[in-house]
Amino acid sequence: KFVALARTFPAGYQEIFVNDLETNRKRQLTFDEKNIGSVFWSRSDDVIFSSNKGGNSNLWIITAAGGTAVQVTKGSGPDMRMKLSTDGKKLVYLQQQRFGHASIADSTGNGARQLPLGDRDLRAASMSPAGRHIALQIFDPDPLKSISHIYTSDQDGSNMRQLTSGIEMVAGPVWSPDGRWIAYSTRAPTSPIESTQVYVIDPANPAAPRLVGAGSEVWWLNSSDLVMFDGLRSWQVSIEGNRMERIYDDSTQAFPIIGGRYILFRDFRKGWEGWWIVGSSAEKEKDSMLVAFESRYLAGPPPPQAYADSMMNIRNTAIRVPKFVLHDLRTVALGPDGRYLLYAQNAGEVWKMTLPDGHKRRLEGQLVGNEVNLSVSSDGREILYVDSRVSSKLVMVANIY
Repeated sequence: KFVALARTFPAGYQEIFVNDLETNRKRQLTFDEKNIGSVFWSRSDDVIFSSNKGGNSNLWIITAAGGTAVQVTKGSGPDMRMKLSTDGKKLVYLQQQRFGHASIADSTGNGARQLPLGDRDLRAASMSPAGRHIALQIFDPDPLKSISHIYTSDQDGSNMRQLTSGIEMVAGPVWSPDGRWIAYSTRAPTSPIESTQVYVIDPANPAAPRLVGAGSEVWWLNSSDLVMFDGLRSWQVSIEGNRMERIYDDSTQAFPIIGGRYILFRDFRKGWEGWWIVGSSAEKEKDSMLVAFESRYLAGPPPPQAYADSMMNIRNTAIRVPKFVLHDLRTVALGPDGRYLLYAQNAGEVWKMTLPDGHKRRLEGQLVGNEVNLSVSSDGREILYVDSRVSSKLVMVANIY
């Protein structure tokens, strides 16, 4: 008849409500204005929940009728995803924390050295053009907060400082070719992904970030122009805000490469998921799906019959043909001017594919980790990678009452 739900408020915190399924009436159970994760209703009509109301994310218990919550677990946590035994005497919960380590290797993947950044929830990193500094995307250690920020450090991991602030989720820090700016995307944790905005920030004056526009997945074309993906289209945008040009088809994330002579794009359309390359020309605005019927790809899926049937009349159309590069939607790292890309697979293997010919080979070095985020230095001599992993353990508590 009743269900306990955690409701998120615009300010980013959660409260527990008891919902009567027959009348749809809701009654608020907590009033802490803190973050709440997992919620469990016991047979004895107690509600156990994960909350950072005490500082760390620990487990609390409150009667379904209301009252004062009592702390069940203590320590650094985070404690979540709890279950209670049928007799109500034993509580099992998960302690889970994510952390990442940044390492720098040479262009062959050898000689990797880990940066002494500590056990932080590091997800991505980018090297400055001069190679002296690193931009880092680091999440709050409390997973209930869903907050991340941009930090910078020296290449040896020293002199770390935070550039962004507030309740936001930032991603993709990328240095401009002249080293003056760091581009990143950001949104509020409670806002839809479509609300993501791109900013550039001066590391020497981080108090005044400059809004560029709506989008994410940032890449620098030069020191004044960015490529942004807004979830549907890719745009070339001036950071001065006075120029904006569409790059390629809808539902593709596209990057002009090799002096603008080619476009590398990631296709999100069903049946065509993956990375492709096409020559840049006045015809580039035409839908690559229509071109596909005439193409003979190096690899990749055949054109769907529905498209084939609708394209019988364009056999003699002079359009440059996209070529297939990679089968899936994995993240890639582009080398200088997009002349090659790197991608990780199979627990530490890193592969290099030259463009536009598509020749690939495995690098000599073996990177540590299964979930690896790669970036390449501006001169192509070094690879910066982040190994992100999750540490988990199950904990049992007897006689919680």
